[in-house]
Amino acid sequence: MTGRPVCRAAAGTFLIAVILFAASRSEATPFAYLTDLGETVTIVNTVTNEVSGSASPPGASSLFGLAVNPDGNTVYAVDSNRLVHIIDFSGGTTTYDSINLGGSLSPFGLVITPDGSTLYVANANSNTVSVVDIATKGVTSIDIECDQDGTNNCSSTPSITVTPVSGAGPVYVYVGTNAGVSVINTSSQTLKENIPVTCGHDEACGPISLAASPDGKTLFISIFSQDQVLGMDISMDNVIDIIAEVGTSPEGVAVTPDGKTVYVANMNGQSVSVFEVSTCGPECTVSTVSGTVVSEPSIIAISPDGGSAYVGGSGSSLSVIDTSTNAVTATVSGLSGEIFALVISDGDSDGDGIPDSVEGSADTDGDGVKDSLDTDADGDGIPDSEEAGPDPRNPVDSDGDDIPDYKDPTTGGGGDGGNGGAGCSVSSGDTGGGAFSYLLYLVIPAVILMRRAFKKTVPVKADR
Repeated sequence: MTGRPVCRAAAGTFLIAVILFAASRSEATPFAYLTDLGETVTIVNTVTNEVSGSASPPGASSLFGLAVNPDGNTVYAVDSNRLVHIIDFSGGTTTYDSINLGGSLSPFGLVITPDGSTLYVANANSNTVSVVDIATKGVTSIDIECDQDGTNNCSSTPSITVTPVSGAGPVYVYVGTNAGVSVINTSSQTLKENIPVTCGHDEACGPISLAASPDGKTLFISIFSQDQVLGMDISMDNVIDIIAEVGTSPEGVAVTPDGKTVYVANMNGQSVSVFEVSTCGPECTVSTVSGTVVSEPSIIAISPDGGSAYVGGSGSSLSVIDTSTNAVTATVSGLSGEIFALVISDGDSDGDGIPDSVEGSADTDGDGVKDSLDTDADGDGIPDSEEAGPDPRNPVDSDGDDIPDYKDPTTGGGGDGGNGGAGCSVSSGDTGGGAFSYLLYLVIPAVILMRRAFKKTVPVKADR
């Protein structure tokens, strides 16, 4: 494709800034990070679907939950020694640090806030959630009141997630208990409320996994004993009774970055259930992924561009599901053991400055290359790095049609399309239908039944 002239008289300074920004970026592969209750974090390249390395934090023992900083350069892992390990990949060589949570807690899962400043650690069989200030390494705690009135409803496998998963709006952390969901207000660092969840004969029951929609409107709750996924309207703090009848013993839940599709790993059903949120009214139309998935599928995460779902279970491999066909298309082999936690970093696979989580897996110009790998997604001859604007996470939408310029061949920087015909207007104004949030796939909690967690009396050390 040939380039089109750009109106530098009207936007010269802006374009120089964009070009300098783009030049400072390089291709960044999204990596999956896994723990198996051993002492090592295994690293998987999501482009090649192969194990590409490992990281072994000093002093680690039985690594549980994982989180990835929004910058994609730092991974956090919590272990049975009550340490939060900090694994930094940014300098070309891996460096390690740690934060001691103290006390006699049993850390289980953790999440990170959208701004990358704070970690929240769900502690097993405890009424406290540990709060870690990453900059100062300070540790405080919040009482989630799961042991009130003489009844202990604190979970031995507490799931945890954060919503919304973008930087906009109030940020809340959700923690599963044996009776429902505790909601933490991150601005005040206090318990907002406890929301009951009932199932069966109106008996209290607890989530096995939680996942938030990117827009922060819905919390999806898997109920292991009832083969159901419930939905909670976050704005109303109201749990919808049943929205999806899924496979047997649902555990891990994940939502695609565009918020349209939910994937559920059914451990005893040996399957993955899928439903489109648009079909829910009130119950959802549920389908099953075709092809054989890993044994006892129990944990699931979505790639940043939404094109693949990675499923782990009791074996030493991952099943890779193509979300466009809902078929198993690849297997990641050679893991050191069964997966306990799985997170995936954001990336910029084509090096155009726009994160994969923003570009997505659509093929806008129909050239056979998905947008996250295409440096000119709309095929208009203008590089995406120029059309995205000064904030690639919130790309410019010059004509306000909810299509960002880099996906809209009639707008964005030159030629004879859009913007009043001349095509010279470059605006960083309202982003309209801006980027979908980018942290959902980072905050999938480590939620596997404790029988799995402790059936290994001696943790298996991951291969170097």
